[in-house]
Amino acid sequence: MGQKRKDEKLYKEVGKRLSATFGKMPLPEVAKRLDNIVSAKTLWDYVNGFSMPRTAVFKKISEVFDVSADWLLKGTESDRPANEEERTMFKQMRQARTLGIAEEALEYVNYLIKKKESEIRKKRKE
Repeated sequence: MGQKRKDEKLYKEVGKRLSATFGKMPLPEVAKRLDNIVSAKTLWDYVNGFSMPRTAVFKKISEVFDVSADWLLKGTESDRPANEEERTMFKQMRQARTLGIAEEALEYVNYLIKKKESEIRKKRKE
């Protein structure tokens, strides 16, 4: 009985994160984006905390919606990009890592940040 309560709470928490991940996208559309590996009805069960996705489904959701499976399961905020800009940045950094240029990409981003901060400081002094 104690295990069931714990599972129910986890299912509800995961459901909330899935709902946030899918946003306002209709579940039949979500199912299509996931290559119909699960039905809209099954997605509804996940979102409402009645069942839990299998590992393969977590993996597919992570890939398609660019969120970490760890965030979906545990809710660690730092693992989830906050907005579309961050999702794009994560994708670009992943691509840079794949191409072997991640270090250079980070150096360039840091250069741009420092340059912008310097411009802002100059404007404040004026």
